[in-house]
Amino acid sequence: MELVERKIHWARSAQALRENPERFLATVQVGITVIGTATGAFGGSTLAIHLIPFFQSIPWLKPYAEEVAVGLVVASISYLSIVVGELVPKSLAMRIPMIYGRVVATPLLWVSRISSPAVRLLAASSNLLLKVFGDRTSFTEARLSAEEIRYIVEDAAKVGSLHPGAGSIASRALEFSDLTVMDVMVPRHLVISVPAEASLEALSVQLARTPFSRLLIHGSSKDEMLGYLAAKDLVLRAKTAACAMDLLRKPIYVPESLQAIRLLKRLQLERQQMAFVVDEQGTFAGLVTMEDLLEELVGDIFSEFREEAIQEIRWAEDGTAVLPGLTPLREINRHLGLDLKDGPTWTTLGGLCLSTVGHVPVPGEIITLTEDLKAEISLTHGPRIVTVKLQRRWRTTDSSAT
Repeated sequence: MELVERKIHWARSAQALRENPERFLATVQVGITVIGTATGAFGGSTLAIHLIPFFQSIPWLKPYAEEVAVGLVVASISYLSIVVGELVPKSLAMRIPMIYGRVVATPLLWVSRISSPAVRLLAASSNLLLKVFGDRTSFTEARLSAEEIRYIVEDAAKVGSLHPGAGSIASRALEFSDLTVMDVMVPRHLVISVPAEASLEALSVQLARTPFSRLLIHGSSKDEMLGYLAAKDLVLRAKTAACAMDLLRKPIYVPESLQAIRLLKRLQLERQQMAFVVDEQGTFAGLVTMEDLLEELVGDIFSEFREEAIQEIRWAEDGTAVLPGLTPLREINRHLGLDLKDGPTWTTLGGLCLSTVGHVPVPGEIITLTEDLKAEISLTHGPRIVTVKLQRRWRTTDSSAT
């Protein structure tokens, strides 16, 4: 933009192409097609004819002189088209964009203007044929998908043109749009809450026991979450409060199906740090904090007040991985290279095991998740799966084998 403001001609040409990507892509597409067709026709009618006598002079090639000449011309033209016409220009554009833009921006803009009648004719012809199917054509339909962009980012991080940390954040950001509140929430059985009638002394004790600066307040049961209180409120408003209810802050309530990215935007706009998640019956299902959402973008965030071990997700040398049942499947797929699918009611490893067997498994029970992956239940707590050991590429012992 600085170059455009300085009225540099080639920069203004590049900006004009950028502002109209459909015309730019159409020009490139038409140009590639015309050049490819012209070189093919020229090579077949001119170059191949001149090469035929040469190959006829070789006795063992004389019966195949015409075929060999045409094949050589096609291979040469294809090689030059790929290397000189695509690979080299793309590499130069990425390595020296300023110099490359200075050279090609203005000529390409003029070509796009000259070829605009042909582009309109092609688009109109395509739309006429597609009208039968109720569709329309567009030269911008071939833009990169989110998955393709993620691969490009990961490749850039691997070769060093992008910092690995920035590449990881970019990949997570592209995946973030697919997440719902249910994917990132802390389930209700892990949420710490106090009754509304709890005294200020009880609140101080509870805050000292937990690493969190906020406590949830429930009514007659934990199904009825009324709101939350902040530790700072306990200090500033202790003289005017008698119980937890006097320090209550009203929360934001969101459904489980809400997109995580929409919740992040809402928390930013309303300057809130958390939201209560409710199911379709309106029952409290879990909690989502701003920290939970940010961890989906940058990875785990640890506080100096939270004494928790970092759970590294990786394969051991024996091909196993011991993981908590609450580990999200997307994290397992990301770190272990698997393709475990979420379901309508589960997003964690424990939920996948429960849905696969159809009952609450017991410690030691082995569950086959895929052809190359099994899960052994290591520890349970009531109906909850606490720890699971994954094992890949195992072999069963056939007792009948000799």
